[in-house]
Amino acid sequence: MRRLFALPMLAAVASASTASEIGSSVTAQLIELVKMLQGIVPAIALGLFIFAGVVYAIGQVFDVQTRQKAQNWAMAMIVGGIIGVLIVIMAPWLVDFLLGFSG
Repeated sequence: MRRLFALPMLAAVASASTASEIGSSVTAQLIELVKMLQGIVPAIALGLFIFAGVVYAIGQVFDVQTRQKAQNWAMAMIVGGIIGVLIVIMAPWLVDFLLGFSG
C-alpha cells in the first residue's frame, strides 16, 4: 500500500524542473494525502469498531481460551481504530509543521 502512495509523489518530484516546483509539488501531494486520509480513515475506524463488537459478541459463546482471544482481537481493533482517528486529527497539524520548515 505504501508503494501506491510513493509512486505519485516520486512521479511528481521527477517531473519538477526547479526547486520551487519541487516544493510546491510535494506540498500539494501532502495536502492531497491528508484529504484522502480524512475521507478514508474514519470509515475504516467505524468498520473496525463494529467488527470489534461482533468479534467480542461471538467470542462470548465459546470456551474460556477462545473468549480471551476474541477479547484481545476486539481490543486490538478498537485501539487500531482510535490510533487511525488520532492520526487523521494530527495529520493537518503535522503537515503544517513540516511545511513550515520548507519556506
